[in-house]
Amino acid sequence: MTSLRGERPFHVVSPHRILAEISSVRNSTLKRPLPADSYALTRENQSHTPYPYHEMKYIVEGEFDISDETSGQKVHAVAGDVIYFPKGSNITFASETTGLAFYTSQRLEGKL
Repeated sequence: MTSLRGERPFHVVSPHRILAEISSVRNSTLKRPLPADSYALTRENQSHTPYPYHEMKYIVEGEFDISDETSGQKVHAVAGDVIYFPKGSNITFASETTGLAFYTSQRLEGKL
């Protein structure tokens, strides 16, 4: 087991969008590191993210309006929802209020 307490190097992407790379766990059985992050979004700023990797996002609080330009699918996600973004997705995030999510992805360490 590994304790992650206190590991929170934040990356400010815009005044209303913050990413925090909490940890990137390495294990001799993994071919890639296992990054885990938090993601906060406010109503003032929507975000567009292309996904060159697989990702799963757990909505911790608030809400997200998520649309995938690749598939045309739209989802209104709320606290407790888990969303999977396959590699190759082109996702837009928006919120009428605020949203906070925790996610893990199959990407290289430090590649936000």
